[in-house]
Amino acid sequence: MPRRLRRLALIALLVCLLTGGPAAAASRGPTNEARYLTMRDGVRIAIDVWLPPARSAPIPALIRATRYWRALGVTDRFPADSNLEEATAVTDAGYARVLVDVRGTGASFGTWSSPWAPAEVADLGEVVDWIVAQSWSNGRVGAYGVSYEGNTAEFVGTVGREAVKAVVPRFDDFEILSPASPSPAGSAQTGS
Repeated sequence: MPRRLRRLALIALLVCLLTGGPAAAASRGPTNEARYLTMRDGVRIAIDVWLPPARSAPIPALIRATRYWRALGVTDRFPADSNLEEATAVTDAGYARVLVDVRGTGASFGTWSSPWAPAEVADLGEVVDWIVAQSWSNGRVGAYGVSYEGNTAEFVGTVGREAVKAVVPRFDDFEILSPASPSPAGSAQTGS
């Protein structure tokens, strides 16, 4: 082995020893666990739970629920997790991130009968209950999203769980100035 190549190999070895190697570097990013939650009627809902790599205390969680597949890239030849960048930002800020395929969509079981059907909204409440019961949870939950996911965020706010502290919908379908618009309360706005 040429002297220059040996020196580069030695430097690479030292870097691996000092940093814990490639596995340690990868472990510094958020962790992701894909799992199913069983709802009250036996339907299994698919979720991804992203957690910061190190926590000294329980943390709050943010939910994003979608009907458009919570994870993309699964059929690419070299799949990159489409959620990694946002998960890193959320977990770096000290939150857990819980992605949900709503009932009958994505990898979830059951039937998707219509947007925000009563069973879908009830499922969101059960997801909140599950989060609060986790050892990593501090009992505070928020929800966020854009468009349909913004609508589901608003519905998380209607499930009657004390743990829900905030919702941040963006570009959702609920228009308070339109009497024909649906509302998270389940009825059209009547105006004042």
